[in-house]
Amino acid sequence: MGNEQAVTDLINLMDGAIEEVTFLERQLDEMDSTLLIVRDSVELIEEKDSLGQVERQNNEKLRKELEEFLYHLDTISDNHIRVLRNAHLSDPTSINQCCLAARAMNQFLNKKSELCSMAAFQSRVDELNVLRDEFVDKFFSHIAALFERMGTMVEGQGWDSMILQIQTQRYRCLLPFCELISWLKSSRSNAYQETLRRYIKEAEALFRKEFDRFFGAINQRAKALSGRRDSSVGSISKTDQDYVSLLETIMGETRNAVEAEQKFCIRFFHISGDLLNTIDTKSSESGDSSGAFGGGKTIERQFNDQVKNIVQPIFSSFLPNLSQFIEICGSQNNLCLVLLYVNLSKKMQTHQDTTSFFTGLYGSSMILFKQRVDQLIQSYAYSFESYRPPKKIRVGILPIISQYENLAKHAEMLFENSERRTDLEKWHEKLIDALFKGINNVAESPNSKSPPAVVRLENFHQLYLSLSALKIECLDGRRKEARKIYQSSIDNYVKEYMGRPLEKIHVFFEQIEKALENGIRPEEIGYQQQFSRLELKKVVQGYPGKEVKKGLENLYRKVEKHLIDGSSLIEVVWRQMQDDFLKQLKHYQQLIGKCYPNSRADLEVSIQDVLQYFSEIAQQH
Repeated sequence: MGNEQAVTDLINLMDGAIEEVTFLERQLDEMDSTLLIVRDSVELIEEKDSLGQVERQNNEKLRKELEEFLYHLDTISDNHIRVLRNAHLSDPTSINQCCLAARAMNQFLNKKSELCSMAAFQSRVDELNVLRDEFVDKFFSHIAALFERMGTMVEGQGWDSMILQIQTQRYRCLLPFCELISWLKSSRSNAYQETLRRYIKEAEALFRKEFDRFFGAINQRAKALSGRRDSSVGSISKTDQDYVSLLETIMGETRNAVEAEQKFCIRFFHISGDLLNTIDTKSSESGDSSGAFGGGKTIERQFNDQVKNIVQPIFSSFLPNLSQFIEICGSQNNLCLVLLYVNLSKKMQTHQDTTSFFTGLYGSSMILFKQRVDQLIQSYAYSFESYRPPKKIRVGILPIISQYENLAKHAEMLFENSERRTDLEKWHEKLIDALFKGINNVAESPNSKSPPAVVRLENFHQLYLSLSALKIECLDGRRKEARKIYQSSIDNYVKEYMGRPLEKIHVFFEQIEKALENGIRPEEIGYQQQFSRLELKKVVQGYPGKEVKKGLENLYRKVEKHLIDGSSLIEVVWRQMQDDFLKQLKHYQQLIGKCYPNSRADLEVSIQDVLQYFSEIAQQH
């Protein structure tokens, strides 16, 4: 019974709990309904607030746009329009006002806004475009007229004829228009380019006239130096120094003029402005200040190209005038051209600024001098190679050798410590090659009275001595070659004339040698009729000691006649002839012993006799 009561109580408790839960659920449903109403209200309030915020933002943007647009409309005032229409470009004050008005007009016309599509605004734009075109035409006409009168804007004082006139006054007259040129560049590119072309044309004419005057005075001074006679090979004379002074005046005055003109053009025509903007743009896009110089070389090259395109035609008359100066100097003193070229090259290191147009102009000047010196060397080489000695006289030492030696000494002195040594070495090679050809041409000339071997041995010996004295390293190989040719020529000369003192003996034994070469045995030679012992004795007896000495004396006189008077080579040639003569005698004695054994036939003179003859003849002369 107790258990049943417990179960009943438990069931009652559970029923009570269920009723409580049901009550709680009912309360929660009521609360949820209330919250649903609140949520809808909150969402509605939030939506209204969001729309209000958007409305406020749009109103703020509209207000700012209207304020900016209204401010923009006020940038170009009636006063600005009046200034541009009534511009007095001869008045500095009016020029400044025009600059302000023109920039205000550009600012207005360049405005980008949705409101710009309004008809009233477009009407205003059309009106200002017409005004801008009218002002551009007026400004272009005025500045073009100023360009045409630039010749009257130079300094009014008297100038030394050998000084280029300073253009400072002209620059001062034009610089007030600098800002208008900048405005023109940004607003009317075609008009800007035409203005630039007009300036280049007038500036070129101005400097052409100025260079004609300047170089006229320089050339007159250079021609006056031709009357002097103090120039000497191997030293720099006062006249040479005067030529250098004239060149330094030319380059110094031109440098001042070019750099001043370049500086003015860069400022007046705003050459670097767009390039600097390019650098800034690249820097901001990269987000790294170091990136501004990433394309530095390209920017610098573009800048240099723009400068060159403007300044180069302005100074186009410089190089032709310099070329005329070079020709005048060369016509009066060839060697001074080498001096001027070396002087220019030594100062090349001081002109390394790649942004300066004068650096390129200086290099072009060096090229002009180099070409002219090349022509000079070529003319020397041609004169050496094509040299023709006077007819019907002994050739002797060719004057072209001393000409080269003097030229080489002078050039070596001028090029001392010069960085253009390679140029000199090329010129040496060209001249030496021409000398070799010239000597050989004279040796083979039909007009020469001297034997070819004598011409070669004398002149290549002299050339060898000259090159040895000069001690030019790059010509050491040619010096050795000259010595080799000279020694070979002595051998050829001696061989050509050596057989004549004993001509019949020489011919007799020459025929014996041919017979031996044809297969006749030595012991059979004496049985040949033309080579019999009787014939041998007859030939040998025809040259007693007295006749041999007489023949040698005739040979010595022949050598003296061939060689120049007082030549030291006669001793060398005579010694070579002595050695060869003794070799011939020994050879003849060997042939006699070989082909005529036990014949007791021998030459009428001994080796000791021959040595005595050669010595006596040399002492007598």
